[in-house]
Amino acid sequence: ALVRGGDGNFYGTTTQGGILDRGTVFKVTPDGRLTTLVHFNNNNGAFPAAGLTLGRDGNLYGTTTGGANDSRGSVFRVTLNGALTTLARFPSDYGSVPGGLTLGRDGNFYGTTFNGLAGNYGSAYHETVFKVTTNGRLITLARLSGSRWPCPANGLALGNDGSLYGTTFEGGVINCGTVFKVTTDGTLSTLANFTLENGFNPAAGLTLGDDGNFYGTALHGGRGGHGSVFEVTPDGTLTTLFHFIRASGGYSYAPLTLGSNGSLYGTTYSGGSNDTGVIFRLDLPPAITSQPASRTNVLDTTATFTVTAAGTRPFGYQWLKNGTNIVDGGNASGARTGMLTLSHVQLDDAGNFAVIVTNNSGGVTGSVAALTVRVSTGGPKTLTFDDLLPGSIPNGYGGLQWNSWGVLDGSVLPVTSGFRTGLVSPDNVAFCGYPASISSATPFTLKSAYLTMALDSKAGPTEMHVRVQGSVGTTVTYDHTYTVSNAAPAFINFDYLGVDRVVFVGSPDYGVVMDNLTVTVPPAGAGCTFAISPRSRVHGFGSETGVVSVTTQAGCAWSVSNTNSWVTILSGLNNSSSGTVTYLVAADPTAVARSGFINIAGQNFAVTQSARPTVDPALLTFDDLLPGLVQNGYGRLRWNNWGVLDGSVLPVTSGFRAGVVSPDNVAFNRYGDPASISSDTPFTLKSAYLTMALDSQAGPTEMHVRVQGSVGTAVTYDHTYTVINAAPTFINFDYLGVDRVVFVGSPDYIFAVDDLTVTVPARAPVDAGRVQTVVHLSLQSNGDMTVTFAGTLQSASDIDGPFEDVPGNPQGTYTIPKANLTTHRYFRAKGD
Repeated sequence: ALVRGGDGNFYGTTTQGGILDRGTVFKVTPDGRLTTLVHFNNNNGAFPAAGLTLGRDGNLYGTTTGGANDSRGSVFRVTLNGALTTLARFPSDYGSVPGGLTLGRDGNFYGTTFNGLAGNYGSAYHETVFKVTTNGRLITLARLSGSRWPCPANGLALGNDGSLYGTTFEGGVINCGTVFKVTTDGTLSTLANFTLENGFNPAAGLTLGDDGNFYGTALHGGRGGHGSVFEVTPDGTLTTLFHFIRASGGYSYAPLTLGSNGSLYGTTYSGGSNDTGVIFRLDLPPAITSQPASRTNVLDTTATFTVTAAGTRPFGYQWLKNGTNIVDGGNASGARTGMLTLSHVQLDDAGNFAVIVTNNSGGVTGSVAALTVRVSTGGPKTLTFDDLLPGSIPNGYGGLQWNSWGVLDGSVLPVTSGFRTGLVSPDNVAFCGYPASISSATPFTLKSAYLTMALDSKAGPTEMHVRVQGSVGTTVTYDHTYTVSNAAPAFINFDYLGVDRVVFVGSPDYGVVMDNLTVTVPPAGAGCTFAISPRSRVHGFGSETGVVSVTTQAGCAWSVSNTNSWVTILSGLNNSSSGTVTYLVAADPTAVARSGFINIAGQNFAVTQSARPTVDPALLTFDDLLPGLVQNGYGRLRWNNWGVLDGSVLPVTSGFRAGVVSPDNVAFNRYGDPASISSDTPFTLKSAYLTMALDSQAGPTEMHVRVQGSVGTAVTYDHTYTVINAAPTFINFDYLGVDRVVFVGSPDYIFAVDDLTVTVPARAPVDAGRVQTVVHLSLQSNGDMTVTFAGTLQSASDIDGPFEDVPGNPQGTYTIPKANLTTHRYFRAKGD
């Protein structure tokens, strides 16, 4: 790969070529002029196998895989005009084949060498992680159990935390490769191990995504057998994003490239229409990298919520308030963008906000951000009315309630108009033609205002009287009359302290103009107290609702903030007086209790949910059964096509004898046909011992058994295992939450099963009020059985399917077919 230098030109290396065919460093200008800067000659290194890295000093840094006297390779620095300096030579225990360098946050360079700790190919191959300073000090950070291929070492990726991340081709739990992390002081951690199913043998390094996670490719394995594309988080959560099949490409050796559109791009060695490899793009679903934050706003200010996402662009956005889609209009804008803006927020704008981000590959919902709205900061403020549109003054403006007040642009009226002469700050004025009032739920101070008679100076009287009354509740505490004219605004210093209502009454038939009204409105909550009851609650593991009461004074605003994903607020997200909050706790699917807080009116309400009761695994040895069929109900399971026999009495060459783990019985699939276990409630298939039942002297010595786990009609697990007839093979299934497991062996071959471990929850108790009494049983001549229940039935079924209803019989008579009687012993019925 090329690197762009500080001069705007591009720089790179060739592995071979040059005067001595030992490789070169070259420069190419944007218009294509090529210049060779360095010819490697063994003394200064040879065969650079990776690209260059731009240092903080503007020079270029790189590695060679040979030369430098001992043929182990070197680290070099080259200036933009071609002056090369060898900084460090790799010692013999570093092996050979160093990869490219990664510039760390500390200004030093980091890299790996392949075949460190081993002098020759064919012995123990490992990788070495090293650090080299700009003055040439070489420091060993870690030794890795890794690749056995004599190819350039996987490079390192610099994480957002300043640590280095990389892959090993082999090593790990099952020798399929790993993802590792190494800090700049040499602390090594294995983050993830590759398996056959998620892909194995990563042959390239990692690519840092916009979301802070890393992306890479595995050369082999995966569900399609041709490798995979994976994602790994900095804490080691490994997710397979794509499984290659031959048609889509196969065997990707190269690292991925993050495109400007947020998609991943890469290449494969083979596959595709001509089996010659493909260039592919993998679109990523959105992931939120910066969540919207909760905020508190003063009344009439602007509130904004923003979100940042990574993934394939373009994104779609939809903001929600209290779970309902927001549309642009009123004081809301940007409802379908990455930034929601609410202008002139009012008390009823308070609530819980979230955003859904989508693209063609999926969607994600952001965390909840609460908006709290307070009335004011408490200091005097002047209301100019210039920030309003002509019309009625909305309630909440300035933290006040407005009755019978309007606003208009006085600057456009004739100079003789009292509306025009009443202007103090351009351009709007407030006005009233009838008794009008301002009020607040909390006491406020009317400081001052400019008042003007609205009548045109040519139309009649030139002055009027305005009576202004201030009150607290029903008690009038201030009552003054002021004379105003239509020639100029009159400044009135009211200084009405601690009132909750002020009424303006003009002379009959004459309007009053007001501008630059100065008031002091205390903050929301001044004089307000909040109490919640109860302060905590413990719920069972099932889904339940809860109610919390809030007690406060009238006019005291409060809201609810909930960040628990398993709790939903159903009602009471905000209020301005006493009220209740209703919430829903989702059922806990785990065996771990959980707890959290809901902030209600500034108080923390503690909500706790008990863990779902655990069920201890059961070991089914089959030794408590008589030879014959495995009966339904054994181990609380249904058994289809399973038999049981005493393997200890068979010849030592028999696979049944070899398959005995706990004496003496083993289960087996009858006639070599598929066999299944199932349950009405989800269960876990933990493990079992499987053996090929064929006599070891009779033919093949191994077989394949495919084991599928499903929930309803959806297959959730599907693996194939190889078992032999010489000894039982222990298989750790760990099929979680399935309701049916099917075992399919190779055609015509029987397999034996012993020591099957399962976890089957007990069925919920039957509602006694719905159990129906059987009042009549009769065996028909054709072998069917007729069952009559007392009362009507909502449904009736045997273990595997519904009875055959006898049409028109009001007594709830059902027929059990003869075929079912020969294979089932347990039946159930559900009444109305």
